[in-house]
Amino acid sequence: MDIDLDLLCSICDKYSATNVSRLYMLDNIPQKKLKNAIQHFPLVGIKRTFMLYDCTVLGNCKTGIAVCDNGVFYKNDWTINPRYKYFTWDEISKLKVYVKKNFIFFGAKNKVFLPNDGNITSNILEDIFKKIQQSLYYENNQTINIAKSIEYKSKLSKTTVWIIAVDGKQYGPMDEEEIEKKLVDKFFIPEFTLVWKQGMDNWDIMSNVREFKGILQNINLNIIPPPIPDISGTKITKYNEKIDINNCELEELLAFDCISLQMANHLIEKRRCGKIFYNVDDIRIILDLKPHEIEEIKDKVIFNLSKTSKGVRKVEF
Repeated sequence: MDIDLDLLCSICDKYSATNVSRLYMLDNIPQKKLKNAIQHFPLVGIKRTFMLYDCTVLGNCKTGIAVCDNGVFYKNDWTINPRYKYFTWDEISKLKVYVKKNFIFFGAKNKVFLPNDGNITSNILEDIFKKIQQSLYYENNQTINIAKSIEYKSKLSKTTVWIIAVDGKQYGPMDEEEIEKKLVDKFFIPEFTLVWKQGMDNWDIMSNVREFKGILQNINLNIIPPPIPDISGTKITKYNEKIDINNCELEELLAFDCISLQMANHLIEKRRCGKIFYNVDDIRIILDLKPHEIEEIKDKVIFNLSKTSKGVRKVEF
């Protein structure tokens, strides 16, 4: 499996201005650190390095994580096994990548120690790899003849074969077992994911489809969706009052031109998981906003903490 290197470059470029400690992107990668990584990981057969994360205490980058044109490398110190690992893009596309305590896991058996730089670093690393996996999945499906693939996969599968669409990008075909795994990994958010199978006249939202209601209940995603907005293109009314980021509704976030439906849902999901926003910079980090986008919202938001308790909204009577 190959990756679109321009798309990989675009993903990394979005995080180049985050100023996260130990994380370096594209042309901002220090040459001395890159030289040490090439020699000590080692980075084999590479033509370009897109991301470098330094796990060392001294800052020499002899251990860490590297995203290169030919795949992903990591190197731990002597206390953690396996110390060295290289993943092809095909392997990365199939792994569950997640953060737990001070480690980022690539599957259940491979992990890399993350120095204690706080949740921001670990969350951003996890987000980067999720976006890379989504781009791999999308690019791979563009090479498939969808009609022939559905017919072929239907013969092999005992369950119905589905096509998935998120943010205008098409994934699949996948059977229900594959989709369930993606849901468990939070790869798809069912309330904002469209599905289609042979025999359906139109696409439908996954959470509305009978076949998926049982699956969603079984895996207990604990997602309470807001009312599904009209996404047919109708412009949402702008709010004249300032928006309280810690307590606002989905429709209020969508009043900002720089916040998409997916971004708004991501912010609300972070809030449900306990995230409290104290200032505009918190929003910038979570949504990866550009400077001109920060300018759009900075005078239109407030951060009311009186209605929240450890990230959980209080109900007032």
